[in-house]
Amino acid sequence: MTVEPRHRTTRPVLVRRTRSAPAGVQVVAAVLAALLPWAGLIKSALGLSLPIDPTVALVLVLAAVAVVQFAFELVVPPSLLAVAVLFLAVGLGLTNEPLSTVAEDKISRLFVLTLVGVSMAAIALQHPRQLRVFILTTLVVTGSLAATSLLVGRTVGTSGREALGSTPISTGQVAGAFAIVSLALVMSRRLPAWAGLGGAVLGTTACVATGSRGPVAALIAGACVLLIAASGSAPVRRIAAVGAAAVVVAFAAVAFAPDQALGRLGILLSGDPGTSGETRIYLAQVAARAALDNPLTGIGWGNLNAVVPPGLGSIDQRVYAHNLVLEIASEAGLIACAAAVVVLAVTWARGWRGRRSADTLTVLTLFTYVLVAASFSGDLNDNRGVIVLMVATLNSARLARSSQPAEPEDSRPHPQRDG
Repeated sequence: MTVEPRHRTTRPVLVRRTRSAPAGVQVVAAVLAALLPWAGLIKSALGLSLPIDPTVALVLVLAAVAVVQFAFELVVPPSLLAVAVLFLAVGLGLTNEPLSTVAEDKISRLFVLTLVGVSMAAIALQHPRQLRVFILTTLVVTGSLAATSLLVGRTVGTSGREALGSTPISTGQVAGAFAIVSLALVMSRRLPAWAGLGGAVLGTTACVATGSRGPVAALIAGACVLLIAASGSAPVRRIAAVGAAAVVVAFAAVAFAPDQALGRLGILLSGDPGTSGETRIYLAQVAARAALDNPLTGIGWGNLNAVVPPGLGSIDQRVYAHNLVLEIASEAGLIACAAAVVVLAVTWARGWRGRRSADTLTVLTLFTYVLVAASFSGDLNDNRGVIVLMVATLNSARLARSSQPAEPEDSRPHPQRDG
């Protein structure tokens, strides 16, 4: 007698059906989320004098549109949990009293403006359509700002740094973002090779022209992510083409960038950090000392200006560590810093696992870019793009996993017994 093998049946997957928000609502929400990291620079580029802070206005409109989308769908994205963990951790710094109006302003912008903005972005980037609109809008906005910086940007200081307004490093960041998005879209075959290479040349040239070293380092890191991702899936011919394109981009940037900006970057390559580099190193040492002296709750948000020596700042000046990790460690404590590092690392790991998706690879590369750039300048409010790209990466990785075909619960052959 043959005993028929018993196969385990796959459990049915319960899928909660929800209504989708109208396509127009989804598109508008994604566009606003893409504008959030660059709101301040857009104001500088246009030379606008507005009665309201453009970032405040953008967050208010984004919140309104995201609430409409949520009302239709009633879905809370898991990426909001990452935002909650991050802000609960950095909230430890609130146990310290702000010591200046600068600190009070930083707290209000961080725990109202930035928190609301990135939370609404998590809701606004839940669907494949929204992620593609987010990427396309980022490409258009960063490309427009990069081109504007080369055409009408003015020279800042005696070092010949090109910038929009008075912010060369922000200009460098947006230009580098355009270059890295262009390369990522070529890699995923969303852009023709000629268009992507042209965008990469324009963005890299504008980035180098600012003389800002952080965005250049971030651009190199993002390009490395693309090359490593390609090495695991793309044919050798395509990898060689991408490598050759990177060399062309680099030579074009050197050929067209101002000599003064190249000289400033050359100082770093020679091993001399320069005046700004030395100041950053000293601020990093002050921040590290503050973190070790106050490991549980830090010195309080915006209070670094109270512990820097005279000459580097005063109580009524905005002083920050110029490094995202050191900023959190010094102003919110080592516990908050550890939690933030874990959240960011988990985000990157999930994005890397979903890199076969074109959208996920693009936002992961952008996330890497802004994360490295945040290690050189800006505070957490300046670098809210890190958190926006964090939620975009988590959402995209989740969509990539859900789109993969389900595997059988047990595909191994079952033995048969004869009796």
